[in-house]
Amino acid sequence: MDHMITLEDLKIQPASKPLALVYSGVLAYDGHFKKKSATCHLAVYDGPDLCVLVATEIPENEGLSITNGIEYVAVAAEELLKLSHVFGKRGADKPSVLIEHYTPESYEGRGREEDFSVVRFEAEKCRMRYYGEPEWTPVGRAEVERLIGRGLA
Repeated sequence: MDHMITLEDLKIQPASKPLALVYSGVLAYDGHFKKKSATCHLAVYDGPDLCVLVATEIPENEGLSITNGIEYVAVAAEELLKLSHVFGKRGADKPSVLIEHYTPESYEGRGREEDFSVVRFEAEKCRMRYYGEPEWTPVGRAEVERLIGRGLA
């Protein structure tokens, strides 16, 4: 059996206590290459020592996928939540973790399983309203739930 990536492998500390679900809704982001606006579902779990954002590809999205537009998802999430450039930033008030999520419905019946990936941005490539060089690391649902200290909503 393949080794599943853990939070420890990624040097990410799980929340010290369960995070509260503070936002759950549709997030619009720049479609960039397509004329249609792009959308995903965003769930935000927040606590005193950690903020976790789970962006889920939705079948209704007619624009750029969350994978191809993850930099735009990060910027739109920051604007929605009034955060200041936190992904990839060293020395932020508290760590923020962005999770990319695909459900079987995201794949529009193509028989794929649920997928989660931690998305990180190269700190040196991040600047105002732009995130550069995203890197995806697959993780299991159990690790995401351990990260937020509770089941996913």
